[in-house]
Amino acid sequence: MKIVAWTAVLWMGLVVMIGCSTKEERAGQPVPVITEYKGQQGPFSDRGFYVVQRAETWAALWEGREAPAVDFTHNSVLVAMMGQQPTAGYAIAITDVRATDTNITAYVGETRPKTGDAVAQVITYPYDMVVVPRVAQPVAFNVMGTETQPIAIQEMYTGQQSQAVEPQVQVIRTAEAWQAFWTNTLGADATAPAIDFSRYMAAVVLVGRKPTAGYTVMMTGADNTRDRIVVRYRTTAPVPGAEVAQVLTSPYAVAILPASPQAVAFRPENTVVASGK
Repeated sequence: MKIVAWTAVLWMGLVVMIGCSTKEERAGQPVPVITEYKGQQGPFSDRGFYVVQRAETWAALWEGREAPAVDFTHNSVLVAMMGQQPTAGYAIAITDVRATDTNITAYVGETRPKTGDAVAQVITYPYDMVVVPRVAQPVAFNVMGTETQPIAIQEMYTGQQSQAVEPQVQVIRTAEAWQAFWTNTLGADATAPAIDFSRYMAAVVLVGRKPTAGYTVMMTGADNTRDRIVVRYRTTAPVPGAEVAQVLTSPYAVAILPASPQAVAFRPENTVVASGK
């Protein structure tokens, strides 16, 4: 009986130690979640992870749907999108957010239906978005159970009126190149947003000149592969015959990413055809 009792005590102690070590592995202080927006029908079909700091980015992320109200003077939104799934039963959740002096880590869990589970036969786009006090450090998303971690888009700038005539992509890693891009591509009077290029870099997609309104471009995600970073983006075109403004446009999208010396490749997703307003 004594042997059994001591064995039980040892097992209990081991469980406690494992629990403590798990918590210790998550460095930093817990970040409070103010509000959460979660569901099965996310704004778009692509897998992606974002840090949203501005109302303009928040509205662009919802792609024409009404975005929930967020006070971006005091808050940021951490966004995790699982991507298109073939049925119900899939889910993604930001389960914990931790902050240190230098960075923030959002821990993400994903669930999938098991073989034989009865699930609705409907395409889903699971997402989880948490509103937290405004962040100033780079944010990393730690997706548990995956070998390769995604790269979070730390900020995004989009618009319709660049001065680019031809499609092009580029990576910006210095403040001088950033200011030159902003002035030469977005106008002499344009003010470049303040970016700390010791911690960040910019990935740029210019669609080129289009004959009307109704064209857009959106950064959908970034992935760290074996030898490079792959930045994904999607363009949107108006439905043929749709009523759109008859004005020349030149859409652009800029994603701010954590700084890296790795080569960067750009991968276009399928163009989406959307109705004009």
